[in-house]
Amino acid sequence: MYVRNRIFVQLCFIYGCRSGELRETKKIHINKEKGIWFIPVENNKNGAKTGKPLIRPLIPETIHLFDLVAALNDSEYLFTSSVNKMQPITRGALLSLPYDLTEYLYREEKLSIDHWSLHDIRRTVRTNLSKLTQPHVAEIMLGHVLPKIWRTYDHYDYLNEQREALQKWVERLQIIIEPYTLY
Repeated sequence: MYVRNRIFVQLCFIYGCRSGELRETKKIHINKEKGIWFIPVENNKNGAKTGKPLIRPLIPETIHLFDLVAALNDSEYLFTSSVNKMQPITRGALLSLPYDLTEYLYREEKLSIDHWSLHDIRRTVRTNLSKLTQPHVAEIMLGHVLPKIWRTYDHYDYLNEQREALQKWVERLQIIIEPYTLY
């Protein structure tokens, strides 16, 4: 698996993000000084509904992954197309990632897993976040829209709570994949 693709899948497993959010991420959207990954309104599914960007916390492990992928190209995008290195990776290029990973696991590790998609990762992340944080924080972390009354009155970003849950989730992932490593 290309390093770019491996990092893409790892970040999906860490953040539970929609593939489009990650696919459209530009290098300027990663702000290490503020410790945030900024996803503009136009790049997140609910942006049109809420009029707000998504703000996700960075932790040392994700900063490392973002730095690695940023070093792979000279584009403004983190994940670039194989055909045009100045454009983001295409949706079609991502479709084969689960199949490729499944085939690799079977060939190299003799592990057989059921068919899955990148979007299925979101369910796994959300289920595990239930063990690590409050439901509303987990929903915010996945970029879900909170109920209207909550959106109207609660404007707190829960960034510290998200960061704490994200760190716990990465620690849990590292236990699960101990024989392998996050890049």
